[in-house]
Amino acid sequence: AACAAALTQAPVSLVLPLNENMDSLGSRRPHKFEYVIGATKDGVLTAVTGATYALQGWTSDMGLLAMAMDLNGAIDGPFNVPNWDVTGRCCRTTTPSNTFCRGPIHLPGHLLIEAAVEAVAAAVELPPALVRARNLYRAGDVTPTGQLIDSDNMARCVDEAKARCGFDALVAAVDTANATNKYVKEGIALSAFKYSMGKAHGYKAMVSVRADGSVLVQQSGCEIGQGLNVKQAQVAAQTLKCPIGQVHVDLVSSKLSMQATGGSTTSEGNAASVRLACEDLVRKLQPITRHLTESLGRQPAWAEVVEAAVDAKADMTGYGCYSGQFEKGVLPGDSKLGPSQYLAFGACVSHVRYDALLAEATVLRAEIVTDQGYSLNPSIDAGQVQGAFTMGLGYVLTEEFLFSEKGANASNGTWEYKPPSSQDIPVVFNISFLKDVPNAAGIYSSKAVGEPAMLASASILAALRHAVGALRKDGNVQGAFDLSVPATPEAICVAAAVNPATFSFAE
Repeated sequence: AACAAALTQAPVSLVLPLNENMDSLGSRRPHKFEYVIGATKDGVLTAVTGATYALQGWTSDMGLLAMAMDLNGAIDGPFNVPNWDVTGRCCRTTTPSNTFCRGPIHLPGHLLIEAAVEAVAAAVELPPALVRARNLYRAGDVTPTGQLIDSDNMARCVDEAKARCGFDALVAAVDTANATNKYVKEGIALSAFKYSMGKAHGYKAMVSVRADGSVLVQQSGCEIGQGLNVKQAQVAAQTLKCPIGQVHVDLVSSKLSMQATGGSTTSEGNAASVRLACEDLVRKLQPITRHLTESLGRQPAWAEVVEAAVDAKADMTGYGCYSGQFEKGVLPGDSKLGPSQYLAFGACVSHVRYDALLAEATVLRAEIVTDQGYSLNPSIDAGQVQGAFTMGLGYVLTEEFLFSEKGANASNGTWEYKPPSSQDIPVVFNISFLKDVPNAAGIYSSKAVGEPAMLASASILAALRHAVGALRKDGNVQGAFDLSVPATPEAICVAAAVNPATFSFAE
């Protein structure tokens, strides 16, 4: 469209059918990890060496930068491994360019190291949950990037997830089910995750008060369903001490800011800037508020302050841009914990069932516990965790891109490409937040929510490996097996290696 507009010097609108649109687009960057991992017989990890390869497509699209970010920011996952020697390569292909999507760095890195840890558990013949627990980061540990782990909140998430689902009893129930069913197997997995958050700097905000007392908030974040506008309205109402029903958050516009929405920092960063803008406005109205307080003998109502400010023709607009300012309990300043502002933590127990006769996988339960600090809005944040997990579910189970030898997308429609639907979400789907865990490095003592819970979906894949392992054991299939992302019905069927010659019909 841009080329056509430049050539014709006229507006051009280009609308493509879905299939043609998908033909021109790539996906997340698929990764491959060739590694050697060292561990003691007790499952304690000692070293990882190897190389990761990212399928980039025909153009770079942040390729080399992304590769470095993959390796430095996420390949360790939640595990404290003392020795690392891993390199990375971006692979150019004839396929459309691949790009970033929700959780772009941490999701592939987390899945890669999780698979390696599962392999260690199988090699030393220990439960994967035990191997994970023995290698979790603890308070005082330092990551390969130099980030200090400042709490044991990740371990707390693990303990709470286990307690909430009755993990030990659930493991026993899965074992019983697998012992009594030949072709329908269950699996269970418990995994923790960490997510590095950047500094939420540079978002601009402008807050104006109208003569009727209504408040207009203009800020730099795009509301895309993550509840950003509600959080900005909360901050404005709290800071100005006005009714939240009088606060309107305007549509985002590049007239105010060119800041991008992304990285899970937008809600926080704009909340900080709206806070600063409201404080600027409060300072401008302070002489009027003080005069009213003295003359009335009480704290004036919001409507009274506005009426007096209008009569005085006062400046009723405030401006703010958060760039690391400090205000105790509200604005954290720049963190001294390392290259990241802070780390988000969580844990998930996934319980799955796989029917080998139907090649059908069902997520029976997901028990997710995350560390949100003091959540800006618990209802919104719980929905964000559910959405992130469900998006991750599609990534690990159903969403597969297939290409022809010439690089054409053979999955260019919903008949071949399968996003998750309402029937794919867990039958039991529980979200909990740790209590009383203020984040000193977070805006309003909160933690980001948009992307971290994507990583919880790795536990689905681990649980499926457990179920497939039970099938292979019953079928006397020896040796290690591979179950990569996405674990489609075809992929699971191949990994399970069920022999159709064993099927029989009841008389």
